[in-house]
Amino acid sequence: MTRPNNPPEYRTLRLGYPEFLNKKCPICGSFVKFIYSNNGKLVHCLDEDVHQIVNLYQCTNPDCILHNAKFNPIPRFDYSGRYFGKDVFNFIAEEFLKFKQNPNQIYIRLNDKTMVDISLDTVARICDDILLLKANQIDQNTREILAKNDAVVIALDGQDPGKSKFALWLFTDIISGRLLAVRHFKSLNYIKLHDTIEEIKDALEINIIGFLSDKQGLIVKCMDTFYPEIPHQYCQFHFLNNHWKHLAAIDSGLYMTIKSVIQKLYIHIANSSTTVKFEGIGKKSVREVYRAIDNDLQKILRKSGKKFETLRGIWVYTTLREYVQKGMEIYAELNPEYRYSKILRKTLDALTSILKDTEQQFLDISEGFQYFLRIKKVLSSEQSFKAEKMHSLDGIYKEIWIKVKNSGSYLEPEDLKAISVKKIRPYEEILGEWVRLWLSYLPGLFKYYEFPIKTRSNVEQERAFGWEKQQFFARAAKKNVSHLVVTRGPYYLRLFYSTPEEASSSPLPYYQDEIVRQMRGELDNIISVSTEGWLNKPIILEGFNLSQRSYYLMGE
Repeated sequence: MTRPNNPPEYRTLRLGYPEFLNKKCPICGSFVKFIYSNNGKLVHCLDEDVHQIVNLYQCTNPDCILHNAKFNPIPRFDYSGRYFGKDVFNFIAEEFLKFKQNPNQIYIRLNDKTMVDISLDTVARICDDILLLKANQIDQNTREILAKNDAVVIALDGQDPGKSKFALWLFTDIISGRLLAVRHFKSLNYIKLHDTIEEIKDALEINIIGFLSDKQGLIVKCMDTFYPEIPHQYCQFHFLNNHWKHLAAIDSGLYMTIKSVIQKLYIHIANSSTTVKFEGIGKKSVREVYRAIDNDLQKILRKSGKKFETLRGIWVYTTLREYVQKGMEIYAELNPEYRYSKILRKTLDALTSILKDTEQQFLDISEGFQYFLRIKKVLSSEQSFKAEKMHSLDGIYKEIWIKVKNSGSYLEPEDLKAISVKKIRPYEEILGEWVRLWLSYLPGLFKYYEFPIKTRSNVEQERAFGWEKQQFFARAAKKNVSHLVVTRGPYYLRLFYSTPEEASSSPLPYYQDEIVRQMRGELDNIISVSTEGWLNKPIILEGFNLSQRSYYLMGE
């Protein structure tokens, strides 16, 4: 489109040949000659619109590859074939990468701080371009890092995005801390997993010396079948967590039992407007008189546990027991005939009763918690040798197994079956499950001693998945982000496995049209597959049938 050269609404700039090249070809050094100017292009910059006209040149050397090309290497105001300036791109990149702003926030800031006229959809598209470019830049850096390393230890884990056709699988190197690949799978078996690992191995030209996983069945089968000679470390965090979740479940049952009694106490549920006559003070609300005690009990209930460190149920039990003992000491000094004393006594009796009823449960959970802490201490020790750890843990689990056998179990350790997590379950069954876990995990629990880096869990991948989802919650401002996880998740995960400098720097210097077009095509393809059927999803309309059925049921 031809535009006037000097209109009042924009500035016209003609870009000639770069002065530092002195009219010489950047390839062969021969002189260049002017051919013609293009029709110009209106570029929207932050502070103004610029009508950019570019003079095009040709190399005079007939043997040069630029002899038949029309070119000008001078820096332009725009980027790629877009109609927005590089300053707009860099502004959005800084907001998106450095300040973690979502497209809507960037759009508001652009309209508030600059003169550029841009739509929200365009900002979102540029954010996608930035994400794609940054992911490609990080991948290139990863290739350079891996080329310098002798070997990799692959950590792998899957992510269920939620309401999606796909699962995301993440492959990282724990030695370099870099992301190797992210793959989408509708379904996965151990053969397909092997093919994927081989594909990654060939593409990156890496030497695999170890694996780290959470011991999913298909991963174990894949490693045992295709890589029996390569050490496979089972994640110690998942090992401990499989212990913890059973203990935490019955502890939660203890907590809920105590809570149900406290929440039904007369001093808590009494009508606040109903008054009762108390000696010496007249008619007062029971809730008002005992508010301080009720508040103390509610504070006790608000206690939260901390994974692998504290259990809420046994803390509440212990604290409540001490609180009731203190209350009994105070009651002993009161006149038992007073109404205040009688209501207090009933409250203390109710609490004493629930403490007595749950005492054995408390003792079992407390004992189990001590077993857990001993196991955790051995696993987390940095000083012990492999043989020492195995010997110490074997002693603990033998002690646990004796406890199970003394409870009347006729099973042998190899006969134990996995059990589900329940709030109400015999304590000895949980101890038996712990012994089963120990025997199941033992072959791969200490393989990390064969790695050059002593990493024993893939919790970093769990953090990556959590961080990725938090970015999407902020971007979409809604709970269901499964579509974003599937389509943009692989690119955000690359940001997680990069240095802060890599993640926040502008990707504009690495902009290449061919790469961006290819990556846009890949993104569009996964979006198309992910959203297939959304618009044509059939709507079930059963109103007439349901209404008729309801009508006849009313007459029966």
